[in-house]
Amino acid sequence: MTLTYSLSEDDFLNSQLFIIKSKGTFQKFRQISMITITVLYIITVSFSFYFKKDFLGYTMIIIGLITLIAYPTYYKQSYKERLRTQLRDYVNNKFDIEFTIVLTEDYLRSFSEDCETKIKLQQIGEIFEVGEYFYLKLKIGDTLIIPKNPVENIQDLQSELKQIAQRFEIDYTTNLNWKW
Repeated sequence: MTLTYSLSEDDFLNSQLFIIKSKGTFQKFRQISMITITVLYIITVSFSFYFKKDFLGYTMIIIGLITLIAYPTYYKQSYKERLRTQLRDYVNNKFDIEFTIVLTEDYLRSFSEDCETKIKLQQIGEIFEVGEYFYLKLKIGDTLIIPKNPVENIQDLQSELKQIAQRFEIDYTTNLNWKW
């Protein structure tokens, strides 16, 4: 099977967001920051009421509630923008380059105008199918991104990847409703 496509900045960004969220580190850091902020607000409110500064205490309670409601959305968006900036700094030379991937019996070969890569299919550690992408996570830690949009027959690719997963005993995970 042969696939030809190019990857945009958003493709790389979605890949990184998926990897980060699937590891669970993002949720852990978000929980730690929420706990820290909550504890700081509780301490501030406690001191405000202790020193008879009721207006400051009530103001801090209102600000704290607004923060508890708005912070998760803000944190996700700011994290996404920081990641986008890092991608522009470190991966921008890979945006919009045409790749050709050839799946053979034992190898995955990837070609671009600059390089050629040959990977044994046994080196694929996991295959993920999410909304708009297939991610092939290699045992060395890299991830190959295959967007579904340019693929003419997604069922053929899906079938091929499932056969590879079965033949090499690779975990194949489907999460079509994944969202950042």
